[in-house]
Amino acid sequence: MAFGYEVLVTPLQTLTLYNAVANNGKMMKPWLVSAVQESGITVKENQPTVVIDNICSESTLHKLQDCLYAVCNSTDEGATGARLFKNAFYKVAGKTGTALVANGSRGYADHIYQSSFVGYFPAGAPKYTCIVVIKNKPFAKVYYGAAVAGPVFKEVADRLMSLEPGTPTTPEISKDSGKFYYAGLTRDLKKVEDILNMNYMDSAGKNEWSRLYSSTAGSRSAAESRSAAESLPTLGREIVARHVVPNVKGMGLKDALYLLESMDMRVSVSGSGRVRSQNPEAGSALTKKETILIQLN
Repeated sequence: MAFGYEVLVTPLQTLTLYNAVANNGKMMKPWLVSAVQESGITVKENQPTVVIDNICSESTLHKLQDCLYAVCNSTDEGATGARLFKNAFYKVAGKTGTALVANGSRGYADHIYQSSFVGYFPAGAPKYTCIVVIKNKPFAKVYYGAAVAGPVFKEVADRLMSLEPGTPTTPEISKDSGKFYYAGLTRDLKKVEDILNMNYMDSAGKNEWSRLYSSTAGSRSAAESRSAAESLPTLGREIVARHVVPNVKGMGLKDALYLLESMDMRVSVSGSGRVRSQNPEAGSALTKKETILIQLN
């Protein structure tokens, strides 16, 4: 909770309350496993269970729903929640949270903040309730709920709502570099492109490693975006030299490990997905048995 530190409320408890508000006052029992199976046979299955029929009066409930909706849809320029969902193709009802938390015996001296955002969407006919809670580093420059937890909430909501029937063909969803930048073995990238029957510009030739990217990345003006959108994805060469650290950004873990270990480098990995960052950076002088840190996302 933001203030009143003697009260402990878990994220799941908070989420259960917001879910009840979205559910017109009916509080449901949450569960983590929908069913348990043994050898393909269901031995236990959880069913929806009502905990409280009405958490408050109908009048209070409507006022609460209106308040949560206003947080994310206000025309007030100072409303941080409204700015966050300004270009969303769906409506959200929710609330930001920013709490100063204690760090053991040091108390509040380290200025550690906990950022949160909780809400439900689409606001008119709720289907999802979500909570994001992030504990920031000491003395973090940015720690408000709308700035830290809010964008994560919006990205999750964007992904879910983009899969809904009737979604606009070009929704304003969070930018994801994974949509237009991949790297790896040239033969593998070409095989995927052939299977998908993709049209693309091939400047990789017979080079062993290459990168596939969209020229729409980085467009800054509407005119540039329209022009870039008319061009084809590009398959370009990724140059690998024996005496410098290679660029593995955009690669899957298998390709990154294969390339780095073939160059006698030790690899430390965190995360999952494709390589987002690396240290040391590509182009640095290569030292034998050097350790490289790669972050996947």
